[in-house]
Amino acid sequence: MLPPTEVISTKLRAMSERYCDFGELLPPVRAVRERLDWARLRSEANGNPFARAFLFLAGELGIGPAGEPAA
Repeated sequence: MLPPTEVISTKLRAMSERYCDFGELLPPVRAVRERLDWARLRSEANGNPFARAFLFLAGELGIGPAGEPAA
């Protein structure tokens, strides 16, 4: 069984212009938010504007830590 951070990281890195459904990803992230390594997710989201936008949105919604994703 993969750790939650690994699963969410994979889903974030798969986001693109053709697949960018934030609504599908919010419930699982909300369910495991306490077990996620947010710093790792932000680091791995670099270079993917869709993943960075999701992490920013998660912070704004109070699901994850607030603040700008790593640039």
